[in-house]
Formats: sequence, structure tokens, C-alpha cells
Amino acid sequence: MKQSLLIAALLAFAQPALACSPATFAPKFNKTIPAKPDQKLFTEAVLIATNFERCKVGKRGLKTHASLRKAALIHSRNMAKTRKFSHTSKAGNARTVKDRAKLANLKWRWLGENIALQNRYQFGNRVPFRIIDAAACKFSNPKTGATIPPHTYASLAQSVTASWMNSKGHRENIQSRYAGRMATAVVLDASAPNCGKYYITQVFSN
Repeated sequence: MKQSLLIAALLAFAQPALACSPATFAPKFNKTIPAKPDQKLFTEAVLIATNFERCKVGKRGLKTHASLRKAALIHSRNMAKTRKFSHTSKAGNARTVKDRAKLANLKWRWLGENIALQNRYQFGNRVPFRIIDAAACKFSNPKTGATIPPHTYASLAQSVTASWMNSKGHRENIQSRYAGRMATAVVLDASAPNCGKYYITQVFSN
């Protein structure tokens, strides 16, 4: 009897970890991101990756909110326009994440913000690449010869979430017990080297 109770307790304790299946993406997330991204679709993709990371540490999954997406888009647009990668902006009424939340008519008691700068193409952080035709945006892996494609919604969501998880402050936002909602925005600076870079903002609230 005692052994049965012990096994049951161990299974109950292990259940949250067993429930964290790897983040999977529906076919709609495998579309190449266009010059004007679908912000709602990108938020959904990042939400899948974010909730998987939260699940692994026993935190509840987040939901999303249109006002958060608006606040994130304000900042991503400002960063891409000025090419200034920072949590603060020179825009008078949108300098801080609190200012941007106010512009988006968001009600909150707690706010968090992550930002990222990612290549438009799937070079990765340590993957070398060869430029075949810069004007035509053709790149390849010099070791395998494989063509390096532009990001899809799923690949960019996974790449940026992995980069945030490798940074203490960003990871703390993703795993925060105060967070209840999250949204993201991605804006392309097409004139950046190697066919463009994405300015990404992730905003959390209670």
C-alpha cells in the first residue's frame, strides 16, 4: 500500500514535466515572412515557443492581447526607423515601455520587455555562410553547400526565443510569475547588410 502511494506521488510530481511536449508549429507558421509581417501570426508563433519554456519550469502558459501587440509594434517600428537597438526610444511620447503601453491603452500592474535584432536569413548565431549573390539574396552553408533560406514565422520564433533564453534578464521575463499575457512585433530593416535584419519586441504584462 505504501509503495503504491509512493509511486502515485512520484507520478503526480513528474506530471508537469511530462506535459511539456516540444513546441510544434502548424503549417501556417512555416510560411516565409514577407516584407510586411503578419504581426498576429508572429505573436502566435512566439507564444508557442515562450509557453514551452514556461512549461519546463512549471509556470502557467501565457495568453495574448491586441494592446500588447500594439505596444510592441510601436517600439519595433521606432527601432527599425532609427536603427537604434535599445529599450529606450527618442520618440517623445514612446520613450519607455510604460509610455508605449499607455499609447496602446493597456491596463497593467506589471510590465516586462524583451528586444532582439535578428538576421532576415537563417544564418544562426554561429553558422558560417557564403554569399553567392548579394543582390539576389542568395546564401549557402560553405560546409554543406545547402542554400540558407529566409526565416519563416516558426524559425524566427524559435531563434529569437532561444536567444532570449540565453540572456538572464530576458529569460527572467519569459519565466516571470507575474506575467499573464504576451505579444510580439517584428519589423524589417531591408536596407541592413545581408538582405535585412528584424527588429523584434516582446512585451509582457500581468
